[in-house]
Amino acid sequence: MQFPPPSELTSHQEPALLVDQLLAVAPDGSWAESRLLNPEGLDLLQLIEGSAQTVAILMGVTLRAAGGLRAKGMLVGVINAEQSANIPANAVVEVRVALSYRFPPFSLFSASVTCAGSPVATLELKTMAQPS
Repeated sequence: MQFPPPSELTSHQEPALLVDQLLAVAPDGSWAESRLLNPEGLDLLQLIEGSAQTVAILMGVTLRAAGGLRAKGMLVGVINAEQSANIPANAVVEVRVALSYRFPPFSLFSASVTCAGSPVATLELKTMAQPS
């Protein structure tokens, strides 16, 4: 399935936009997968931000399907963020986020990050959606 560019689905814009491409979204909006830009290697803080942006883009897909525009919200917490391997420049980095719990306007997402197909990080994100 083809998706609009990430910049059309979230308020994040270049040069702060870390998500290069949305790869997949569950039909029910419960999870999404993305590919991150990686010109210089990525550290844990950048993986947290890239995961949060993937959540925002997932929200944007859901809003667009309901007739809205871009998702707005914020990251309000990070739990158990762990990076198990370094990520070299230009390696393919993919993020999968999955909704664990929703208590509007708050949600909890789990995220897993792979580099060249191997797991490199896991984390949980607490987010808050803002009305659009």
